[in-house]
Amino acid sequence: MTLAGSGGVGKTRLALAVGAEVLDRYPGGVWWAELAPVHDALAIAATVLAATGGREDPQRRPSTRLRWCSATPRAWSSSTTANT
Repeated sequence: MTLAGSGGVGKTRLALAVGAEVLDRYPGGVWWAELAPVHDALAIAATVLAATGGREDPQRRPSTRLRWCSATPRAWSSSTTANT
């Protein structure tokens, strides 16, 4: 899920509530990827990959690795708890 909006409208609170609510539906877990400090569009995939516990692979771009990991549920070892 991606939330966008003005500061102070409750995006963080909503994201945390939704993550807690749906946690049992995602056995692989739910993660928080803080994108506010990311100013380079090319760094978004690497930031999300790092937040989800994925490891970068020098043979693949982070966006390719992220796509592969999301298509393969147990593609990397990670905790099954919410990392919020």
